[in-house]
Amino acid sequence: MTHTYDADVFALNPALLDNFRRDVVQTECFSRDRFIPLAPVDTPYRPVTRDCITAAEVVTGISGAMIRGRSRTHEVAEARQIAMVLAIDCGYSPSHIGRKFRKDRTTVLYAAEKMQGKPLLMQRAQLALREITESAS
Repeated sequence: MTHTYDADVFALNPALLDNFRRDVVQTECFSRDRFIPLAPVDTPYRPVTRDCITAAEVVTGISGAMIRGRSRTHEVAEARQIAMVLAIDCGYSPSHIGRKFRKDRTTVLYAAEKMQGKPLLMQRAQLALREITESAS
């Protein structure tokens, strides 16, 4: 099964590549005109930052738009920190996470440091993320 995508779209906007799940991108080879699958997509699903935001949304009750927004209220900032730490746990770099949330990488590291003091909250968030990823795969 061959997936074809318009390469010109990605050339104009490389950020669109982030919308593809990592398991698809890792198993396909980019050529000039299309993506050619190298292997079937049997790799385990790797949560994307959108999944981390959804898990933080489930745990805190704050909407995803608010989490991605610019609000600095305590409740929203804590929900954002939860999503950032979940993304770190999924293996994303602080720089990548910072770009997704329009924050600096040091803000992401501060979120990880701050959430170390809240293990029960993070445990609930990790369970929510696990449920989300299991339903996605």
